[in-house]
Amino acid sequence: MLHRAYSRATSTMARVVRLTLLLTLLATAIPAAIPAQAEGSRDLQADRISLGAPNVGYRPFIEWNDGSFSAGIPRQTTIKAYAEPGETIYIGSSSMGYGLQGDVIIRAPNDPPGTWPPPANAKRCTLRAPAGPNQALYGRIVNRTQELAGPLPETGGFIPCVVSAAEATAIGTGGIWEFDFISPNPADIGKNPQPIRMDQEWAIAGRPNDFSSHWTNAWDVSVRDTDTTNGGLGDVEVRGRVFANYLALNMGGNAGIDAAPADVGLNTDFYILTRDGYGYEVDMNGLDPFGFIFFGNAEGIYSEAQQGRPIYRSIQLIGDNSTQQLPPGYRLHNPRLPDNPATGDITHKIFFDLLGPDRAMPAEAPAPGGNTWLDPDPVLPPVPSNPTFVGQEGTPGQAGTNPLGGYFEFDAPAGVTYNVIIDTNGNGSFTDPTDRTIYGRTDGTRTRAFWDGLDGAQLPVTAGTVPFSAVIKLFVGEVHFPFIDAENHPSGHRLRRVRDAGLRDNPEVNRDPWLIYYDDAYTYPTTRPYDYSLCSATDSPPPPPNIVIDPLRCYGAHGDPDRKATDGTTSQPGAHSWTATFGDRRMLDTWTYYPSDPIRINDHRECAAARRGL
Repeated sequence: MLHRAYSRATSTMARVVRLTLLLTLLATAIPAAIPAQAEGSRDLQADRISLGAPNVGYRPFIEWNDGSFSAGIPRQTTIKAYAEPGETIYIGSSSMGYGLQGDVIIRAPNDPPGTWPPPANAKRCTLRAPAGPNQALYGRIVNRTQELAGPLPETGGFIPCVVSAAEATAIGTGGIWEFDFISPNPADIGKNPQPIRMDQEWAIAGRPNDFSSHWTNAWDVSVRDTDTTNGGLGDVEVRGRVFANYLALNMGGNAGIDAAPADVGLNTDFYILTRDGYGYEVDMNGLDPFGFIFFGNAEGIYSEAQQGRPIYRSIQLIGDNSTQQLPPGYRLHNPRLPDNPATGDITHKIFFDLLGPDRAMPAEAPAPGGNTWLDPDPVLPPVPSNPTFVGQEGTPGQAGTNPLGGYFEFDAPAGVTYNVIIDTNGNGSFTDPTDRTIYGRTDGTRTRAFWDGLDGAQLPVTAGTVPFSAVIKLFVGEVHFPFIDAENHPSGHRLRRVRDAGLRDNPEVNRDPWLIYYDDAYTYPTTRPYDYSLCSATDSPPPPPNIVIDPLRCYGAHGDPDRKATDGTTSQPGAHSWTATFGDRRMLDTWTYYPSDPIRINDHRECAAARRGL
């Protein structure tokens, strides 16, 4: 992959442009100034508090648990930062030096990947503290005032743990540093933090578990240009450098349950950057998840029975609450593992600055364990061509009804996601509940998308000559948010595309930047094996008794009577909502993408009834 040219002069210019944008935002939209001295837990609150929102939300505590997982993902939070030679990284944690293990472990770009437990020679902030009266305060954020101020030399800041400019220079090139925020006692997972509003002081009496258990209240990673040579600006923060693959978060409880306040919810905004350079702003909009893992990936949940293709729907987890896992035959790319573009196993990056990544960074950079993508330029999606339809028995234009079917074939580059929407009732609309959507990844020069002859309700299409049409699209900028064990989301997501390769004028394509998709429908027919779709309190029959779903089987309520928006819905006012613990022990997927111009197949297609014995 090509790198963008980088120099300290171009970096300085980029920072000037970024600062101008921030000042414009402050002057035109935000009534109270947002501090810009650090990136960290303060970024999980500033936008809401400064905008004067009626509910600023509650603090998301980051977790570092020893041996606790959600759907196979360890509940451990690692923060990453890109730094150039001559730049300095400041680190802080409210857990520093507390309990049995409160610390931050540092990995340089040329170090091996992280392991838990860490190796004996791990770089630890607590081992960097110089002797003296402030040794115990080295790298420690002691209260909310220091959290908001950031590291010294900012007024009122904390004493930072430091990765020096000499260390960054010794790498020989710009690179990605990693920081494991270790809690005071990772093994103490029997407790949970007390919920507290984001605008309240957390360093108060009556919260002893904050400094002796498996979470951290406040954290900070700041990249600063401390080199005054070659046009450097001195000790100035470089925003847009700090990100994570995923976040293990804990709100302390669910709203109104077990003495938790009735308004507990997460109102944080994040910036998600995809591997192909598209940017999305995600507003949590009052999500009520208790403990959960947040990340974005390229293809959501995979079905092993369908050659590893994404299923584009939500799924029921199995097992009890402490061992919940994906059901057999399904998998999810672990965001802690490296990407594999060949198989679509890609985790997108969570940035904490809502202006997004620093565009002076290269497209890729060295990181512990090898190079990884960092800030690619977005590209427009390719357009499929030469579409045809061939029945499973080889007859053009004719498909057998289920269990037969046929193939939609088209030309496209390999490794691109697509969908084929079939107007199964032939009424000219592609949004009816009975219309069928087929998803997949292009295989090569010629792609064959199999249709099994079922409609959107999983029923065989009526035999006969049916004037149905199909639309084929390719996608880039695809992002999925598989919320794991997030009990309630009463107001729904707000997801907005803020960076792409440029809009094209085509009235057939809805490129609403707020458009999202989801499918939480219950589609279990007792005549076929359970598909692990989500059974709400109003559904029947329940999943078969041999499936381990403990203790409930059909539960919760959904904000959408159809429980699906596979044709897309705007999320600007909030969309994809659920209540009554509908998300408990489940993985609810919301996705979006940027589509190509569509191609249509318009014809009279014959659906011949399959004969027994064929």
